[in-house]
Amino acid sequence: MAIYDISVPISPRLPLWPGDPPIEVNRVARMEEGSPVNLSELRMGSHTGTHVDPPFHFLPDGRTVDELPLEVLVGRAWVADCRGVTEVTEEVLQAANVPAGTTRLLLRTDSSQNWGDPHHEFDSRFVDLAASGAEWIVERGIRLVGIDYMSVDSPDDEDAPAHNILLPNNVVIVENLDLRHVPPNRGYELICLSLKIVGGDGAPARAILREVDE
Repeated sequence: MAIYDISVPISPRLPLWPGDPPIEVNRVARMEEGSPVNLSELRMGSHTGTHVDPPFHFLPDGRTVDELPLEVLVGRAWVADCRGVTEVTEEVLQAANVPAGTTRLLLRTDSSQNWGDPHHEFDSRFVDLAASGAEWIVERGIRLVGIDYMSVDSPDDEDAPAHNILLPNNVVIVENLDLRHVPPNRGYELICLSLKIVGGDGAPARAILREVDE
């Protein structure tokens, strides 16, 4: 049974969304300096690396990350092949043959290739999710959608239409997935556990996919 680690590695060289806090990993205790342990202090934004967006990210009264039900973050997921396009629209999703009844949908786009170099410069031309695609997801009762770069929305669109369609409808968003090595057009078991930050507007997560018998 193959297990795919679809999380991106967190380090000070990881590309960040413009304006997000820098990543700092500072060793505060070192065994080579006589300490009985190695111990580090971490500083980073709540949307660093592979991370989960709960409704509270855009809604003042929405669920926070610690309030998300585990049954949304764990379970069967479909990896859709959305390569070869600059935006995931309703038409792209219709052509992707997503099975009826899918509740967790991961979008593999050309942007996954960026993670071949986890220290690359931020790619502002990444593949985003169009408003029509977000509406298609809501209409089909999908409860979680993941994408393989920084955001479901383009940095050029300040209105963030995909976030503002998905989150008010309680669709959890997972961003910055590395789907390079995951064969698309298949179902998997998703395990995506974010840090349990009380009142959190988002949190880094370790996400994996496990092969399942069809």
